[in-house]
Amino acid sequence: MLQTMDLRPSFFAPRSATRLGRLCYIASMAAALVCAGLEMNEIHGGVVTNFGADLFGTMWFYAILRLRRSDRSSRGWADSPASVAAVTFVLATASEIAQRVGLLRGTYDVFDIVTFALAVVACATLEYVIGPFRAPQRSAAPVALTSDSRREAGYPSI
Repeated sequence: MLQTMDLRPSFFAPRSATRLGRLCYIASMAAALVCAGLEMNEIHGGVVTNFGADLFGTMWFYAILRLRRSDRSSRGWADSPASVAAVTFVLATASEIAQRVGLLRGTYDVFDIVTFALAVVACATLEYVIGPFRAPQRSAAPVALTSDSRREAGYPSI
């Protein structure tokens, strides 16, 4: 009989996360929030405040997309690290271009796009080299009920 995988609940990361996925999710979230907080408080830390939120925020978004539950078949694109990296990069770059044309507040910087690329390459490389961020989804195998097992399970006899 096939057993389902029991994943411990976690307050900080989705239950579907592997140890590496949980570590990357929590570390990128904390780093992105610290960098953004420094920037919002106008504390200038050079590269850390200039590109830290872009780097770690992109990594956090990548982890969110990889770790979210994909129950629908239309979300099969999230099963591949390369697909998620591409989607993450396109969305991050679109936000930077929106700043350029005035749709979003902010300062357009081409080096932000380079930072987005570095972030998604780093995340996808981590997954391919070290291991996946998300545990494989398993479901219980259907069990053929015999008359004895039906009676033990409380089903009415046929």
